[in-house]
Amino acid sequence: MGTKMDINSNCARLNNYGFKNQVGQSDNLCKNIVRIFNCCGTDQSSFQSENYITGISTSSLVSHRPAKTIQVFTHNNANRKMSKSMCDSIVSSCNSDILFISTEEMKNLSGAMKDSIGRSQYVIVYNSAQKMLTVTKPKELLSLISCPASTAQITLVKKGVVAPVVIDHFTYRDMLNNPNKGGTVTIQKVGDMKVAMVNIHLDSRDQDERKKEINDILNKIKNKHNDINHIIVAGDFNTRNRNVQGHLIRALQDEESFRTELGIPQEYSVKLPTISQQENTYKWDADVNAEAKSSRRQRNGEMQSGYLDGVAILTPRAFAKEGEADTGSILPVGKSVVGSSFGSDHRAVTAEFTIDS
Repeated sequence: MGTKMDINSNCARLNNYGFKNQVGQSDNLCKNIVRIFNCCGTDQSSFQSENYITGISTSSLVSHRPAKTIQVFTHNNANRKMSKSMCDSIVSSCNSDILFISTEEMKNLSGAMKDSIGRSQYVIVYNSAQKMLTVTKPKELLSLISCPASTAQITLVKKGVVAPVVIDHFTYRDMLNNPNKGGTVTIQKVGDMKVAMVNIHLDSRDQDERKKEINDILNKIKNKHNDINHIIVAGDFNTRNRNVQGHLIRALQDEESFRTELGIPQEYSVKLPTISQQENTYKWDADVNAEAKSSRRQRNGEMQSGYLDGVAILTPRAFAKEGEADTGSILPVGKSVVGSSFGSDHRAVTAEFTIDS
C-alpha cells in the first residue's frame, strides 16, 4: 500500500480541476480509483497532480510587503459543487493579506476558485491546493465517475504581499476505524513562522474517535515538523452541543470545553475566536433542548443542533514560552462570524487573525 500509482498525464491533471476533456467515463472512474488508492496508502501524502494550478507562477506571488492579517473560511458543503457565486462571496468579502479556505464534502474547490480568482485581488499560493477524497453517503459513490467530493483546502494571498511558501503537505485518515474522515495539512512558511494549515473533518458518531483523529493529526505534524510555531485548525469538528447534568457544553465555545470534548493535550495553548452562545452552525433552526435522534447520541447527551464548524489556533507551549517573541504570534480579532449555508445543512464560519511579528 506504500507504492503510489502513476497518474501524471495532463488529462488527469485537468480532470482534478474540473476541466472537460475527451476521456471516457470509464477512464475517469479508473483515475478516481487510483486517487483513492493513493490517498489510502501508508504515507497518505497527496499526489503531485493535485498541487500545481496552471497559470500561476511562484515569481508572481512574491513582493516586499509582509503579511499582517489572515482570514480563515470554513464550510461543509454537503457533497455539492462549489458555485461561482460562492467563490465570489468568499473572496469579495475578504480584505486580509492571506485567505485560508477549508472545506468539507466539497466538489471542485480548486477548479472553481481558479476560474473565479482572476477578477479578484488575490492569487493562489503555489502547492496550497490539497484534497482528500471522501464518500460520506452511499449515493456519492456514483460521483467518483465525474466529480468526487473531498476534504479540501487552498490558500490565497493578496497581490503585493509576500506569499506563504508551502514546504510540506500530507493527509490523514484512520484507516482501521474511520477511513472516510480525517484531514489535510499544509506546512507553510509565513514570514519567520512555520505554520500548519489544517483542514479537518472528524468522526460524526463517536467522541473517542474524534479525540483519536485530532490527536493523530497533531502527532503527525509534531513528528514531521517538531519546530512548528502555530497550528491553524479549521473545519467540521462534528462536536454537537451536549447536555451534561443540565449544563450545555459547546466544544468550540471555550478552551476548557475544547480540550475536554476533543482531548487536546496540555502541551498546546488554545486560542478560540468563538461565536455567540445563541448561534449554531448545524441544525440551527432546531429547538435548543431537542435531543439527537439516535440512541447512541442520546446516551452521550448530544443535541440535534451543534456548533460543529469553526477555527482554532493551537500553539506548542514550548514555542510560546521560548520563541514566540522572536518569530511572531497569530492572534484572533474579535469573534468568529457565522455566515450563509450556501444551500448546505451547515453554515459557513469566518475568523480573522493578526500576525504580530
